[in-house]
Amino acid sequence: DNAGCSIPVEMLPSDSSVVFKESTYFSENGPNSSLPSPAIVRATQKARHLSRSMTVRFEDLKILVKYGREITIAEALCLWAIRRFLPDRVPVPEVYGWCEDGHVNRQPLLDIVFTDQTKLPAGPFSSVKEFHDWLSFLTKRGLEMHWPDPSLIPDPFRDSFPDNSLITFTHTDLHRSNILVTSYAPYRIVAIIDWHQSGWYPDYWEYCKATYTADYNGEWNTEYIPRFVDIPECYDAWSFYAQSFGC
Repeated sequence: DNAGCSIPVEMLPSDSSVVFKESTYFSENGPNSSLPSPAIVRATQKARHLSRSMTVRFEDLKILVKYGREITIAEALCLWAIRRFLPDRVPVPEVYGWCEDGHVNRQPLLDIVFTDQTKLPAGPFSSVKEFHDWLSFLTKRGLEMHWPDPSLIPDPFRDSFPDNSLITFTHTDLHRSNILVTSYAPYRIVAIIDWHQSGWYPDYWEYCKATYTADYNGEWNTEYIPRFVDIPECYDAWSFYAQSFGC
C-alpha cells in the first residue's frame, strides 16, 4: 500500500518538555510514576563512564534514554508521529516523553552530510529549487577567486537534480544496522531506529543516502535497497556532490 498520509501540523506536540501519560510506560508503572530527570540521566551516564555514549539504559525501568548535545527533539517527534499516524506500516520504538533545550520548528536539515563544522547551516529552504541551488553553491566554495562572478562557475550536475521533486519524510540513514529484525522465523521487521537525521527531503534522498553507506557491489545495495525505495536518475549527480562535500 503506497497511499500517502497527511499529518496536520497542529496535531504535533510543540512543547520543549512533553510527557505522554497514555504511553505504555505509565500504563505499566502507574499514572503517578515519572521518567528519569535530566539530572538523573547525566548522573547515571557519568557513573557508568559513558561520556561518549548518546544512550543511557535504565534496566529497572526498561527504558533507554538518548541524551547529549547532538540529540534533537526532531528525532523524538518523528518517532512519536510515525507511531501515532502509521502504527501498522513503520515499526519504531515508543516515545514516552522528552525534555530539551533549543529551537524546534523550521530548523536546518540534520543529515550528517551537512552537520560538520565546515559547512553553513542547511536551510530551512522554501523550495526544492532553493535546496538544489544551495547544494550547487557548496560545490563551488573556494573557487570564487578564479571567477569574476561566482554565478559563472560551472556546475555540470546542477541540471540533473529535478526541481519538481516531491518532498517526502525521509529517514536518511537506512543502513542495515538501523533495521531490527527477529532472529527466528517467520522473519519480520521489529523496528527502524536512529532517526536523528530524519526530515523532509526530495524524494530521491532516501535511496541516495541508503546506497552511499553500503558496499557498492554488496547484496544489500544491489538486491534489497531497490525493493523498498525507487532508484532515482540523479544518483550519479548526487554522488558527485556528496564527494565534493568530503563525505
